[in-house]
Amino acid sequence: MSNDKQTYILRSLIGVVLALLVFIVVTLVGNAALKLLDTARGNRNLLQDFAREVGMPAFGAYVGLMSVDHFIKKYSKHIVFYLFSAIVVALIALSLVIQIPVASEAGITKYDLLLTALSGLTSVGAAYITYKTKLN
Repeated sequence: MSNDKQTYILRSLIGVVLALLVFIVVTLVGNAALKLLDTARGNRNLLQDFAREVGMPAFGAYVGLMSVDHFIKKYSKHIVFYLFSAIVVALIALSLVIQIPVASEAGITKYDLLLTALSGLTSVGAAYITYKTKLN
């Protein structure tokens, strides 16, 4: 394999790591901000739950992929998108595998499990839309 090809693949793998880091940071900061709003109001709002669990991961995926496009030049958009999506789906599946057996004891409702599953779908959906429309 030529040196240029190795550099291209390495940049793509660094792009996957960057996208995941930005995705995690944006999702956590957004979740924390919405949880603070819940705490300040003193109640749990279902619409806010939906925005926190479904909207923030989607926004995080968008910002993550756009940050790769902004900071890394000459990388494989295919590798970044597919690896990012596979890792996000694997993390959501792992989360569900851990949560489902202990859901009744931990007070996790079916609604919470549904939101967890939807967060993975919206993350990959937003990543796909970004991949197809924004990444050149």
